[in-house]
Amino acid sequence: MPRPIHFDIHGDDPQASVAFYADVFDWQTEQWGDMPYWLQRTGDGPGIDGGIAPTGEPEQAVILTMEIDDVDAFSERVVDAGGAITAERSPIPGVGWFVMATDPNGVYFGMLQPDETAGA
Repeated sequence: MPRPIHFDIHGDDPQASVAFYADVFDWQTEQWGDMPYWLQRTGDGPGIDGGIAPTGEPEQAVILTMEIDDVDAFSERVVDAGGAITAERSPIPGVGWFVMATDPNGVYFGMLQPDETAGA
């Protein structure tokens, strides 16, 4: 059963979001390479970690990402259940294959098939 493994917070001023969540929740932040993307470590124990990014698509959103074992099969399941694929399968180098989707109400979510060789 797929579970949320990651979140992204999008906003017009990602550095303000980084500072906000560090101040409020003591999240630890690390910029990912040269990208305008900051990994967020939310703590030890149960829970998930995430990232903060500039506003993209969708705008001003929190996006949950589910870990799955077959991005193509789950993409079909999304469409068959009335959802839509909004960004086709793409590699996140060293991490896995990623797809963006929406449910029947237009709520965005991501799906990630772990694969360290993706994008290599």
